[in-house]
Amino acid sequence: MGRTLIYIPIIHTDPDLGSLAVDLEEKAAKLLGRYWGEHKKTIERYWQEIIRFLEEKTFTKVLIFQDGMPEGGETAQAIIDKLAQTGSPNYQILQALTKIGAQMQKTEDPELLKEEYQLTKDLVVRKSLMSTIFAFLKYKFRKNGLLKARDNHIAKQINQNLPEGETGLCFLGAYHDVLSKLARDIKIILVKDPEKVKEYYRRLTKGETTGAVNDLARYLARPIEI
Repeated sequence: MGRTLIYIPIIHTDPDLGSLAVDLEEKAAKLLGRYWGEHKKTIERYWQEIIRFLEEKTFTKVLIFQDGMPEGGETAQAIIDKLAQTGSPNYQILQALTKIGAQMQKTEDPELLKEEYQLTKDLVVRKSLMSTIFAFLKYKFRKNGLLKARDNHIAKQINQNLPEGETGLCFLGAYHDVLSKLARDIKIILVKDPEKVKEYYRRLTKGETTGAVNDLARYLARPIEI
């Protein structure tokens, strides 16, 4: 029978970023100027298409693996309900799915999440020049190894906990590399190409506002066709 995993790349919105959102918003707006507003419209359309795609599906039973989710069960539900209230489209989708019987799975290693959060916080919060340089070097040195460790853990959770004959939904940021680590019997359905999501962000963080970045933005906002 095999197993199926529907893979949904996450594009984070302000509510997902919590206390980091203000600093990141300020830096992004300074880099991109008026295009920052266009980016936000792209992300809004992207999530609208994700919602439309999922609403057209009928799931008799589905397991959910979520970026940044350190627990399952009641703890996961409490996290979902809290973040859904902030306006996060990702967590509003999770809330709607769990209300109709979807089961949240423990996806991440809590200790690795804590380390990444602290590295990111040190990087974006305003500091002296020397402190900023030190935070950047520390982040650059650790980020790849940390992401790889997270990816290994996430893939292990999916491989071990997605039962034969069942369907899973996986919501992960585009910079994760989990697909190559999944068991061969898992059929993967890509809702959007994570490489294109990654390329969009790569160009955006370089300050690009014309050309290819706009083509990628249109791809993200297009209706999903599978």
